[in-house]
Amino acid sequence: MKTLEVNSSAISNFSFNYSTNRVGVVFRYNPEKCYLFDCDDIVAAEERLMGAESVGKMVAEMRKDGTLTSIEV
Repeated sequence: MKTLEVNSSAISNFSFNYSTNRVGVVFRYNPEKCYLFDCDDIVAAEERLMGAESVGKMVAEMRKDGTLTSIEV
């Protein structure tokens, strides 16, 4: 698993689990909780997030276009 700290007002960090194709998102407002998402192409998702000007907007876009699918835990 790889963790990526980001400089965002909304998001604290991402975790990328390549063996399960899941992305974890930790928001600054609730740092104790990690929201999990299924992802078909985790490498492409990581590249999109790393290149984004606004990672919060990119997460919203990726959820909308189906790149990230919420997992109910």
